[in-house]
Amino acid sequence: PLAGNPVDRAVRRLTEAGIVVVAAAGNSGARHLLPPATAPEALTIGGLDDRSLLDHASARLWHSNYGETASGAWKPELVAPSIWVAAPVLPGTAVSHELAELFARRRAGDRGVDTRLAELKAITPHYQHVDGTSFAAPLVASAVACLLEAHPGLIPALVRDTLMSTAQPVPGADRERQGAGVLDAGRAVARALAERHGDAELAGPTIEGDRVRFRLHDHDAATVAVFGSWDGWTAPVALRTAEPGLWQSEPVPI
Repeated sequence: PLAGNPVDRAVRRLTEAGIVVVAAAGNSGARHLLPPATAPEALTIGGLDDRSLLDHASARLWHSNYGETASGAWKPELVAPSIWVAAPVLPGTAVSHELAELFARRRAGDRGVDTRLAELKAITPHYQHVDGTSFAAPLVASAVACLLEAHPGLIPALVRDTLMSTAQPVPGADRERQGAGVLDAGRAVARALAERHGDAELAGPTIEGDRVRFRLHDHDAATVAVFGSWDGWTAPVALRTAEPGLWQSEPVPI
């Protein structure tokens, strides 16, 4: 899907600058993605129908889009509620004017407006229920904001890892359509609070004088080692657990 398209390249530049990009997957239930949902660096969000129940086992996937990017990455990464989401009505729009009139008539005793209020999925003159991944994605974006408040040092890759590692899979749903599963903002924020690794949070190699230190953020790894051309790929540099989820090597001569 549109390998190297300008939108995907723009998303890559944003994430390289430290900005987390969240994109809606789309709503047709097809194996088809459009930019920016195709960007490997974006968090692409699919839809969930929680059926207005607190029972996670009763949740099911909504008819959102899914698929594979040009680089082979599967989308979406997460799903979030996308049906019967309460949202504000944009002031000054035709809908806001109609709702103000309908609710005024209803307060005056006119129950004939109930059908139209139901069609508009009205909650109050200022709120209505909405559907679509365009509303699921902002729910994830708000969780990202909470993560960054809890742990301002999180880079986009660690935000992704935190959200996906704390998500809850939808029982019986295809993995390719749900990614890691349903957003669990509470667990994600708790993980972010527990992972303040200080300056060591930036995974990857860092230069320390004439030496290099390797770091990796991974909660699932059992052992970690780095091979390189400097010694003919023969002697791996071992990384050890510095903190839960953070692997780190001793400084190695460059």
